[in-house]
Parts: sequence; C-alpha cells; structure tokens
Amino acid sequence: MRIESIDILRGIAILGILFMNIYHLGAIEIGYSPFTIPPLSDQMINIVNGLVIEGRFRSLFCLLFGVGLAVQFRHIKRQQKDPFNLIKSRLNWLLIFGLIHGVFIFAGDILLSYAIAGFLVYRHVDKPAAELFSLSVKFLAVGLVSLLALSVFESDSIVRYSDIYYAHYDAWYSSYVNQLINQIAFVAVMAMLNPLCLMWYVGGVMLLGMALYKANFFRTGLNRKQLIVCLAVTIIVSAIDLVFRLSIPSQLSQLPFALASISGITGAIIYCHLVIILIRNPLFELTLLKQVGKLAFSFYIFQSICMGLWLRWWNPEFNLHATRLDYLFLVIVACVVQLFIAHYYFRFFKQGPLEWLWRRLYKIEK
Repeated sequence: MRIESIDILRGIAILGILFMNIYHLGAIEIGYSPFTIPPLSDQMINIVNGLVIEGRFRSLFCLLFGVGLAVQFRHIKRQQKDPFNLIKSRLNWLLIFGLIHGVFIFAGDILLSYAIAGFLVYRHVDKPAAELFSLSVKFLAVGLVSLLALSVFESDSIVRYSDIYYAHYDAWYSSYVNQLINQIAFVAVMAMLNPLCLMWYVGGVMLLGMALYKANFFRTGLNRKQLIVCLAVTIIVSAIDLVFRLSIPSQLSQLPFALASISGITGAIIYCHLVIILIRNPLFELTLLKQVGKLAFSFYIFQSICMGLWLRWWNPEFNLHATRLDYLFLVIVACVVQLFIAHYYFRFFKQGPLEWLWRRLYKIEK
C-alpha cells in the first residue's frame, strides 16, 4: 500500500529545492552575487535560508530517492522478477536524463549525481535496516569529511557589479552556444568531482532513506529521544553555519554548504517527522502537496525550463538587479503555479509525463 507521507514529502522537497536553485538557474557559476552594501532583506532571508532551507530540501529529496529504491525493490520482488536488473535499468535512464538536463538546460542538475550514487548503493537495498544504517554512517563520514576538506580551498565570492561579475554575466548571457559550452564544462567538472565527495554523501543519504523505510519510520515517525537528538544536531550545526554565513571570509565561502549538508540530514528527518504527525490529524489536508509529489520528476525539469527561460531569455536584466526578496517572490509564484497545475493535471491523467516516459523506457529495455 502506498505510504501517504512519502508523496507529501516528495512534494515539499521538489518545491523547497527551488528556493535554493533559483539563484543558480540564471548563471550557475555566479549564483547569488551579494551587493557591496546588502539590503536588510537580503541579510534576513540569508539567515532564514541557513536555518530552514539550505541543505534541508536537498537532503530530503535524496532521502526520498533512497526510499524509492527500496519501494521499487519490494514491488518488483513481489512480481517475482529480478529487481536488481530493473533498478539498474532505471538508473541507466536516469543517468541519460541527467546528462541531457545538465548539458542543455541546467548545469546544476542532481539527477546525474543520483544515478551515479544509485549505482553505488542499489545492490545493498535488500539488506536489513540495521546494516543499512551502519553502511550509511560510513558513506556519510567519507562524504562529509570530503566536503569539509574541499570547503577550505580558496573560493572568492563574486560581488555584484564588479568586473569579474560582468565577465561571468556576459559569458552566460551572450548566446545559447556560450551557455552550452559553459554547462558542458560545469557538468564535466562535477562528474569528475563526484567520486571525491558527492557520490559518498548522496549515497549515504540514500542508504539512510532505505533504512528509515525498512524501520517503518514513514508511518511512525521519531520517538522522543530520536527527536531530541535530531533537534540538537540541527540547532548546533545551524548555529555554527549561521556564524560563518554572516562573518565568513570570502576565501571560505563554501564552508556554509558543507555545514548545511550536515544539519540538512537531521533537518530533513525532522521535516519528515512533522509531516507524519500532521497527516494523523484530519484537520490538515495535504492533498495538493501529495499531487505535486507524484509529479516530482516532471516538475523538477519544468522548474529548470521555465525559470531558465525567464532568467536567461525573457528577462535577463532581472539577474543584474534582483535582491533575495525578488527571487523569493518569483519562487512563491512558481510554487503556486505548480500546485495549481498538479491539482488540475490529475483530473485528466494518472501519471506525470516524465514519470510515464521513464517507466516506459526502462520497461522497453527489459
């Protein structure tokens, strides 16, 4: 039987990811370039991002991908088919989707990283929860140490309206050919860096998702002790992250990403727990989020296409002058649109377009 909390959480994750991706959908290398004198709203939104958004939804989406592998394994095995071969086929096609998305649409693609990590962990999906937890800790230790190590390398932030800012801006917005060259280079670099840290971190979070699923977490949630531990880790690491986020030297500008990757895991688990508690109360109706969750793959690509067109083609000047508040407003509008589309889409269809295509492709292959 389908677990309601997983679809709702997937909907929250795909909408939440846009709050971070939005800064990079115009030009991945620039991201959000701070003003010389940041407005107060920028500082406030940056704090909120560090406390409740950064790392949380990325980890949540990854966690749920691991859950998806475990669900698929159990479903396929019940049909008396070879689950490993079918899951491998799904990952092969996800790798292709990720390459297409990363090269032609958005270089910050996560599908490629998921596919690579998926190949690393999918053979463990039949192990019991305790073994998966243990393996997850080992993977995460390697991944997080690597992320922290990479974060100490010098990485100067690009200040708005500086010469280097305009150089990057012109490189990204002059033509689609230039965008394509930049995106190919970025995807190639990320593919080479993947085995150093991202593969282990993403794989570890996926294994954790599998373990939580097998431990029946998505029906029961956390017990009191587990909740206190998750809250403590999230608050302490987020506080350290906040200190660096507000006073960090530009040479260590990647450190908040590494710290958010730590607090993001426990933060994502807390979000899962809250949703599990909420759906037990009949006063909370989360159908719209559940519908968005069933379209997560399609909406992920939809976000990249629509926001990419808006930020690079229809209104490229937006990136020159927009504050974090402007980006926030844009994301809220985009989220409302997705909720509206999901509500009406399922009146006519039972499955998302890319979800349907992905399923057709791996079934034809097998």
